[in-house]
Amino acid sequence: MSLVWAALSPHPPILIPNIGKENLNKLEKTQQAFAELKDSLYLSQADTLLVITSHGVKIDNSFVINQGTLKDNENIYLANFEEFGDFETKYEWIPDVYLSYKVRTFLEGNIPIKTINDENLSHGVSVPLSLLLNKNTEKQVLVLHTSNLNKENHIKVGEYLKEIIMTQDKKIAVLASGDLSHRLDDSSPLEPTSAGPEFDQFIREKLQEKDYQALIDMDEKLIENAGECTYKPLLIILSLLKNYNWEFKELSYEKPFGVGYLNGEFKINSL
Repeated sequence: MSLVWAALSPHPPILIPNIGKENLNKLEKTQQAFAELKDSLYLSQADTLLVITSHGVKIDNSFVINQGTLKDNENIYLANFEEFGDFETKYEWIPDVYLSYKVRTFLEGNIPIKTINDENLSHGVSVPLSLLLNKNTEKQVLVLHTSNLNKENHIKVGEYLKEIIMTQDKKIAVLASGDLSHRLDDSSPLEPTSAGPEFDQFIREKLQEKDYQALIDMDEKLIENAGECTYKPLLIILSLLKNYNWEFKELSYEKPFGVGYLNGEFKINSL
């Protein structure tokens, strides 16, 4: 089949009701955007959702695929939010082990890639999945962690993923999960800098302009000083989409806690 859906989302744990509580209303637009993404993902009839995140497992100089862990003769992912004080909310999803195998065998020899079996997902994956899939286990999931390698390696991964996806007999959706700057203002968790607002504005503008090259060539110092966690996942999904005819539909942008939360869908027309 082919790539049928692509999007960019944030992953603030505060979106989980037991965590956010009365603060949830401060992210009303973000919640509405996730609801819209959930609907469009459902309509895409995707069989598998590939989530790309910079959070979670880190292995030096290597990308990481998480295949989940074996339970009752089936691999599963488990999601909980105990590190944020929520001991009630839990989810399970089914990993696409076959696609994991295809990605690893395709990348090996070209890109450093490791496969792990970890049942627990980072909030960079579990937050968006809980909002997009909820308890839906009909769609399979595959988690890809970015690396500490340079831009060129992330660009190559995106290009290779496109080749892999185009040869599969299933419909695949891809999500880049990441927050924009954590240095926007005095309410930010990191010390605010001028790079914070500049980074967010640049990302939003260039996505609207479909300026792939400007995003690829983004200044390294600006990225570093922005205190963000979205650039590498975005780099991969943009490289995957490079030869597609796409438009970015921004669904929401909010920053009530000094962190930029951008939701948007890449409307894919054709190659």
